[in-house]
Amino acid sequence: SRADNQAAASLIGKLFSARILNFITDEKTDLIAYGLEEPVYEITLLSREETTQTLLIGNTLPNNPDVRYAKRIETDSVFTVPAEWIKELDIDANLLRSRRLIHWAPEQITGIELTSGERQIELTCTSNQWQIVRPVRWDVDSVRVTELLKLLTEASVTEFLNNPSAEQLAQIKTPAWNITLRANGKTSTLHISEAKTNDLCLVQYDESLSLGTTAASITRNVSVDPLFYRSRNVLELNPAMIQTITLQRTGQPEQSVQKSEIDSFFAGKPDRQVDPETLTGIMWELIDLTAVRDVDFNPATLQPYGLDQPQASLTVTLSNTNAIGRVILIGSKTDDGRFATIQGMDVVFVVSEKTAQTLTRELTVPIEKQPEQIKEP
Repeated sequence: SRADNQAAASLIGKLFSARILNFITDEKTDLIAYGLEEPVYEITLLSREETTQTLLIGNTLPNNPDVRYAKRIETDSVFTVPAEWIKELDIDANLLRSRRLIHWAPEQITGIELTSGERQIELTCTSNQWQIVRPVRWDVDSVRVTELLKLLTEASVTEFLNNPSAEQLAQIKTPAWNITLRANGKTSTLHISEAKTNDLCLVQYDESLSLGTTAASITRNVSVDPLFYRSRNVLELNPAMIQTITLQRTGQPEQSVQKSEIDSFFAGKPDRQVDPETLTGIMWELIDLTAVRDVDFNPATLQPYGLDQPQASLTVTLSNTNAIGRVILIGSKTDDGRFATIQGMDVVFVVSEKTAQTLTRELTVPIEKQPEQIKEP
């Protein structure tokens, strides 16, 4: 099992804190008398250079229970050490074990794979940018990924189960969740069971023979739905690339504006002119169109969202191409805005009512006729 770094450092500190009380003999002697033939304790240290030192601890002195005999295995010398020092080393092994489920820091993790039943999602970080790479390839909401990494790296074992029961082993053999993390070229997997009545679930780190329990909240805010992690930025257009904007609203005539050779926009009809305030508002939205929330991915039908016959569509063509750049469809109202989608994206999302109003406002207005001057006779 992985050790707790602080606990291990504390143990090493205790090992090096002791001093020899008295030297008993430097001659080769019968170790049975000192209880060193079959020592009570044996402490072995391995250095980075792969050399070892072993200390044997034997019986207490006949007239002094506060002192124990000891010797290094490499020499014949017998000496005494404080018995109290030895007691500090007599600790439960579980106190040395790391209770952290994940021993990597969030910034070290470069890959996450979440599996629940038949559903699976994979996220990868490249050049400090996270992306969903399976089942679809999307940019992610960095806040959601940060929360996920914080949740996993701060999770801890509440109890170690060194001898799990057959029932517990069966539960972890078909876990509710498998969470695989990648960092520093290595991978580790958490196998997590369904939550129990005590609000705990079983967890296994890789293929460890022992199990543990952890708070059920570790999976409460975890999802295998790619929409949960998808970036809320649904569109980012450079205004300089926009060539035409066409607005079509149900029951209303089509309105269109087009960029001239001098980079100013003009209306598509001779009796109308561009509304500059509306055009500016639309441009600002197209620079960074953000969804309030995502609703559905690759839906069988758009009818529940009023997008099969949208209330409005905004078509944007880009320069240097004859193809349509983007078509934004605006559908029915919902509690927090309007359903919307971008043609060809296969994602239904919600935009705020303010954004919907901006995108569907009158693009052009009638040209006001100048009053005729009446000439005096």
